[in-house]
Amino acid sequence: MCVHHVHINSQNLRLQSQQLSLTVLVSVSLTEFIIRHVVVLLIMVVSTSTLYVYFKTKSRRMQEPKRNRPVDDGPALRLRERRRLQEN
Repeated sequence: MCVHHVHINSQNLRLQSQQLSLTVLVSVSLTEFIIRHVVVLLIMVVSTSTLYVYFKTKSRRMQEPKRNRPVDDGPALRLRERRRLQEN
């Protein structure tokens, strides 16, 4: 990486460039670094998938009509049912 200094005078144009070095110290081994990132990614994928499946099934349950639920239409239906059973 280079850092440039520009000095402009009325007659002279001078460019100076100095090298800038950057040193990164890592206190964790490469395998620990990789394992940590893989674990974090797995947790994110599992939690996202779990939330997706939960809300997908919840929305399906809300959209489907409720089945196998006895419907009571009141006394008129009960009377019709009694007459039908008496005819048989």
